[in-house]
Amino acid sequence: MRQSYSTADTEADRQRLDKDPLLHLNDIGFWDRNVTFVQASNLTRTGCDVLADKGNLIASAPAALMMWGYWGSVHGRHAVLWRRGAKIELGSVFANWSSGLDLRRQISLAKLGARDVCGARHFLIAEDSSSMAPGAGARAAGKGDSSGRLETDKRVDIVTKRLDRPKIVPSTDMIRNLVYAPRSRSVRRAVINGRIALEAGRFPHRAERSTVVDIRAAAAGLFRPLGYTVNLKQLSPRTIR
Repeated sequence: MRQSYSTADTEADRQRLDKDPLLHLNDIGFWDRNVTFVQASNLTRTGCDVLADKGNLIASAPAALMMWGYWGSVHGRHAVLWRRGAKIELGSVFANWSSGLDLRRQISLAKLGARDVCGARHFLIAEDSSSMAPGAGARAAGKGDSSGRLETDKRVDIVTKRLDRPKIVPSTDMIRNLVYAPRSRSVRRAVINGRIALEAGRFPHRAERSTVVDIRAAAAGLFRPLGYTVNLKQLSPRTIR
C-alpha cells in the first residue's frame, strides 16, 4: 500500500480526515501486520510510533523519492524507524527511472541521506543498509517464509560480484566496498531460482536485442491510447534547456 508518499498527498489526507492518515487507518481496523507500506516518507512522530509498534514492513526506494523531489531524505523517518527495530527494506521502482534497478545505489542513498539529515556519520553504517536490502519483494508478496533471504531451505536469487574491478580495489573493508563502490557493472553472475540468468554481462537464455524490441513495442502500445508518441531519435523538449 502506497501511503504518505509526498507532502501534498499526506497533507490532503490530514485535512480530509482531521488526523494523521496512519492513525485513521489504524482506528478503522484497516491494516494489520500483513500490510506492506511503500515509501511512507512523510510520517509524523505519532505515525512512526504506530508503525514501530505494529511491526509492518516498509519498502522504500530512496532514488525514486529524490527523483521526484519529494524530500524523502529530509522528511523520511526510515532510518529512525530502523533504529527502533522497525522492518525497513529497500528496493527499486522502475527500470530506467529509479537508478536502473541498481539496489546498491538505493542502499548507498538511504545511508548517505540519513547521515546527512541527522548530521551523524554513524547514524547508519554499511551493515545497517545492507541488512535493509534483501527480501522486500518476497515479503511484500507474502513469500517471506520461503524466499528473500540466504538461508537453509529457502529459494534465493544470488548475484556474484567481480573483485578485480578498479572501483573495488583495494578491498580494505568488503562490506563498505560493496555498499559504496561497485554498482551493477561489477556483477559477474546472476542466479535466479537455481538457473543462471546472467553470465559475464550477457543473458544466456534470452536474446537481448529482441527483448529490447519487444519492450519498446509494448511501451508504444501503452502510450498510444494516451495520445503520446515516443520518438527515439529526438530529445523531449522538457530535457532541453
